[in-house]
Amino acid sequence: MRKIIFSAFFILACLSVSCQYTFAQRAITGKVVDKKDVPVVGASVVVKGTTNGTVTDKSGKFSITADDAATLVVNYGSEALEVPASGSNLVVKFKSSMKDLQKKLDKANGTKKKKK
Repeated sequence: MRKIIFSAFFILACLSVSCQYTFAQRAITGKVVDKKDVPVVGASVVVKGTTNGTVTDKSGKFSITADDAATLVVNYGSEALEVPASGSNLVVKFKSSMKDLQKKLDKANGTKKKKK
């Protein structure tokens, strides 16, 4: 009887440890840039399927907590990229330049810059 109880306890302990590693979250840092490596300020970075998100700072940098197997969705204007949340110091690069991204965003918002 003792062996059965000990075996059951051992199995439960192993399952508990494996669940902790399966759902382990860690801090993921990175930078969002345009095609000319100009930092993208104000891009949203969200863990796909959750409400966990952040916004890039004036250097285009972000930090977010996510599972190892998570996917990050990076949005700016009408462009969105999905990237795996693997490793730290990710570099997310848009295919458009910051100028083009800003034009798309202004058009979507219905705002135009005045010419001097």
